[in-house]
Amino acid sequence: MQTFLPYPDFRASALVLDRRRLGKQRVEALQVLRGLTVPG
Repeated sequence: MQTFLPYPDFRASALVLDRRRLGKQRVEALQVLRGLTVPG
């Protein structure tokens, strides 16, 4: 998993990330969430 945090503040980072990287962040966050909550 890669994270792109140019700033320590999540909102500030989201505002400056391009759509491709921001989309990748969302996909990877969802994968982590599913890994922690979906059984099996």
